[in-house]
Amino acid sequence: MIRYLVSYIANNNGRLSYGSVEITRSEPICSTQDVAEITRELHDHTGLHSIIVLGFSQFAEPGEELTR
Repeated sequence: MIRYLVSYIANNNGRLSYGSVEITRSEPICSTQDVAEITRELHDHTGLHSIIVLGFSQFAEPGEELTR
């Protein structure tokens, strides 16, 4: 499994909210479709609206190389 730190901004009842979350995926993030899927998952999990993913970084696992 591949672990990522995902940072986002969202509408929280008319207020701007920033956040970050650790997610785990079986496949690397490599397309805008993947980012859209993560955005939907964030919405489903948090209930926030108008989520925009600002960035993501893959966590290195001890003894493993990062996928690119």
